[in-house]
Amino acid sequence: MTAIFDLEQQMLEFANVTTDIEMLNRHFTEDPKWEGMSGELCDAILNKYGAIQELYEIQQVWGDSGTVRNQVSEYVGHIRNSVS
Repeated sequence: MTAIFDLEQQMLEFANVTTDIEMLNRHFTEDPKWEGMSGELCDAILNKYGAIQELYEIQQVWGDSGTVRNQVSEYVGHIRNSVS
């Protein structure tokens, strides 16, 4: 069952990264000291951070799910065999 624990840890790490990216986006869009930034520069920054965030979210969804699914199936099989 270590793969499930590892997956949970990865999901927490991905969540931290995506939360940090959201904080950076808010910083550039809401902090008054960035009001003078050109729209083009702001868009470029937000698009880059957004792309990184999407990559992390995709990795979170598709990461080690196959390995975990196999281990869960084996675990359920062991439980069924021990109950029978």
